[in-house]
Amino acid sequence: MPVDRAKQFMPFSALQGYYDLIAAKECTFETKKELSDEQTALINNTLKHLRKGKIVELTYYNHHGYEKISGCITGIDLELKTLNVIKTKMPFADILDIRETDEQKTKKKML
Repeated sequence: MPVDRAKQFMPFSALQGYYDLIAAKECTFETKKELSDEQTALINNTLKHLRKGKIVELTYYNHHGYEKISGCITGIDLELKTLNVIKTKMPFADILDIRETDEQKTKKKML
């Protein structure tokens, strides 16, 4: 019987989900930046020279704001205009900056 009695003192939330909504509102969203023609041409030129297996550092827009990642290119789809870096898939249009890194420096950091 003591277990049943303990249930009556359990916390009760009349506003279920309210605190989750408040937390979601606290997130700040960054708008996507418009690139100049020069920036777009530079990114497109870099993308043309990239191949699967190359290590890159890039900044891309991910629906909430810009994120920086680095890693190995696992796929490039020229038809759909998407780039895969490890398990992250992004459209070419969402890339703000991309640079190929020196593989030797990256391997030394890992060791």
